[in-house]
Amino acid sequence: KMNGYECLQRIKTDEKLKRIPVVIFTTTNNPREAERTKALGAANFLTKTSDFKKLKLDLNAILESI
Repeated sequence: KMNGYECLQRIKTDEKLKRIPVVIFTTTNNPREAERTKALGAANFLTKTSDFKKLKLDLNAILESI
């Protein structure tokens, strides 16, 4: 059992997995949390929304940036 930060750290230190882009999908919109996950190697940080159109736009933007 581990939290998301620990999971991200393990992924980014594993030679077989570290090149996989990781997108954090979370309920928090705290900018410090986004900075922390990006510092740990996350490719992007996405806050959950109930607005499906916004989610689609955000996901498309992320996919275009990877």
